[in-house]
Amino acid sequence: MKVIKNLLLMMLISAPLMACDTNDGGAEKLGEKLDNAAESTKDAVQDTADKVGDGVEDACEEVSGENC
Repeated sequence: MKVIKNLLLMMLISAPLMACDTNDGGAEKLGEKLDNAAESTKDAVQDTADKVGDGVEDACEEVSGENC
């Protein structure tokens, strides 16, 4: 009987959490904005690193006259 009572209590407590299928709360929107900002920053840093690497390679080839 105690087990059934505990199961029913757990179901009642968790039901509101399971019933909520939309994630449109303020924290969710903020999290999405942070994710997008982090992704944009990562892409910008990667692009800059690629350009710097290309520049270093070009400079090396210009100085040495060989492929670097």
